Amino acid sequence: MRIVAGTARGKRILTLEGREITRPTTEKVREAVFGSLQFEIPDSKVLDLFAGSGAMGIEALSRGAASAVFVDNDRNVVGVIRKNLESTGFTDRAKVIQADYMTVIRGMKDSFGYIFLDPPYKSGYYDDCLTAIYENGIIEPDGKIVVEHDGTLKLEDRWPVIKEKRYGKIYITYLYGER
Repeated sequence: MRIVAGTARGKRILTLEGREITRPTTEKVREAVFGSLQFEIPDSKVLDLFAGSGAMGIEALSRGAASAVFVDNDRNVVGVIRKNLESTGFTDRAKVIQADYMTVIRGMKDSFGYIFLDPPYKSGYYDDCLTAIYENGIIEPDGKIVVEHDGTLKLEDRWPVIKEKRYGKIYITYLYGER
């Protein structure tokens, strides 16, 4: 897997073996997401929840984001994120947190322009996570939450959806920062 564009374009990033551990966002999907956000990402603060390989946050840093926070609960995954940040040269603009997502959201003092949310599809974490993001004010009012899912979620029923796009079996739903 490679970074699609920006200062780290073409650099390889590591992923853990076994798709039951992580499900990296494909290059095609990352290219489409960042193509739609390309003029908004520079100088923004990004939160990559359920970060996996860190591909979304690293892609944002490569395209000019000021900083990124990566959150994952798995020690091995966090190690991969740190290696990917070192190999792409973004350690100075990144923070990696190994903790439960809810603990991080509830304890977060910063707010972000962009939050990338990609929990395990069948986890049931989506509503709890989105509720905590909005209630704790960690998304800026003019920011966006980018949610990756399998299409079985009906986010428009409860959340302020901007748009939804389908890429094969992967769905990306963009939510407004203000509820």
